[in-house]
Amino acid sequence: MPPVSGVSTAQLKSDALTLVVGAQDRAIRPAEARRVQALLPSARIVEIPRLGHLAHEEQPIEIAALILSHT
Repeated sequence: MPPVSGVSTAQLKSDALTLVVGAQDRAIRPAEARRVQALLPSARIVEIPRLGHLAHEEQPIEIAALILSHT
C-alpha cells in the first residue's frame, strides 16, 4: 500500500484510528468500516445510531465531542 498523505503503512498500522460510522449511512455502509478494521486491527469503530452520511451536519455537537476526546 502506498503512503497516504505522507503517512507510511507502518504508521497507519501502529497509530490509533477511530472510524466514525453512521448506522443509517447509505453512501458508505457500516460494513466498510469493518473491512478497514480487518486491515488495521487496532482501528476502533464508533457506530452512531440515527446518523447518516453527513455526520458533522447531522449531529455536529456529538461529532465535535468525539473528535475532541481523541486529540
